[in-house]
Amino acid sequence: MTFASWEAAEDNRRFRHWMARRAAVAGALIAALLALAAAGPAYAGPSIKVPASFNVGSAAVGSSRTQSLKIQNVGNATLTGTLGKLSPPFSLAPGASCGLSIPAGNSALVPIEFKPLKTGTATETLTIISNDPKHKKVQVKLSGQGTQGFALSGTVEGGALGTTPIAGAPVQLLEVGSAYGSATALVGELVTDSAGHFSLNFTPPATPVELYVTAIAGNAIGGVNNPDTGLMALVGLSNKMSSTVVISPFTTVAAEWALAQFSDPTGFAFGAPPTNAVAFKNAINQAMTELANSDTGGPAAFLPTAAQCAGSTPPVNCDALERLDTLADVISACVESPAGENSSACTELLSDAGVGAGFGVTMAAAHEIVTHPKHNVGALYGLLSTPEAFAPVLASAPDGWELALAFTPSSSSSPAGIALDSLGNVWVATAGGETELPEGKSYAKELDFNN
Repeated sequence: MTFASWEAAEDNRRFRHWMARRAAVAGALIAALLALAAAGPAYAGPSIKVPASFNVGSAAVGSSRTQSLKIQNVGNATLTGTLGKLSPPFSLAPGASCGLSIPAGNSALVPIEFKPLKTGTATETLTIISNDPKHKKVQVKLSGQGTQGFALSGTVEGGALGTTPIAGAPVQLLEVGSAYGSATALVGELVTDSAGHFSLNFTPPATPVELYVTAIAGNAIGGVNNPDTGLMALVGLSNKMSSTVVISPFTTVAAEWALAQFSDPTGFAFGAPPTNAVAFKNAINQAMTELANSDTGGPAAFLPTAAQCAGSTPPVNCDALERLDTLADVISACVESPAGENSSACTELLSDAGVGAGFGVTMAAAHEIVTHPKHNVGALYGLLSTPEAFAPVLASAPDGWELALAFTPSSSSSPAGIALDSLGNVWVATAGGETELPEGKSYAKELDFNN
């Protein structure tokens, strides 16, 4: 090897060594940069992270929907700031703070309420001012869809219909549950006005379900807020329901009587598993067709009238009407008391029914009375309101609070008896054999009976 060739080889070796060292340094630098990126921001301070847009979802006109917007602090110091004011149909949910204080590495949920005023898409911009040095002002575009829902209007009455409205009573619309004593609220609390009126809009469920409304607490005329007040009314299948309802002590006791086996102990939540859906549907229908009229808040057309019961030959079902009226009057005496929950009408009702204090407990009292019909009968009868809000009433205390309806054949079909099978199906024995009644139908109409 000549000196020249040796020198060239050496230069080549040195060059390769230099290139290898340079590549190693570059690799170490890249690794260090990646580690710093993974560790978080390269500066000390808060750093806000929010989505550019946020869809609250859809709600029926007149109703509301609330969804929570997530605000993150990905910095290494506490993020503080304020939320800008929103214009209808958007707002911060009641009770939500417009101030922010989020520790490093944490997040906060801000509830955004959407109350559409009309159908279609609505938009609004939420501005957030914070101490993030790089993003002192950020904006989130809010959107929501207003839909055409179903309108339900009604009145809450504490006693005699048309004269005893309950003001300031929170009203809820609920759907029955798929388990005993369960229910789900479809529309949150809407408060009745000074005349006891309310109006709500909602989007009916895709699959028709049985619905009912409740009213808790509120002010009776001339009285104070009475948290013991708990009233309800069934409104029927969501795809067939009426657009009006009157919630009264009468509709309350009718529902509690018919649905006693499907209620929770508070008399507030109603439901049944699929294995007992037929019986549940039949019970709801009987309450709405044979006991109470939710459109008026009074008796169903199947029951005789007060005038008929006052006649020389009262119809047989006057006893059922009088029992419903009597128990409704007992409930009304508490609801309408000027002294509210501290009145003897309320304290004695709860004591005699075996119910503790709480909100809306007149529903629990009604449930306990109809499920323990022999308990303190005389004492409960003694709580009748004077004058009676609902009439006619029983002339004296009954031997128990059982309720029975009599059906009289009015045609040649001559039905002779009724029986129920294990699934809740109703069978009728006639001169020609037996017939199974359709689910959820009026017993009186299907049997061609009258009262």
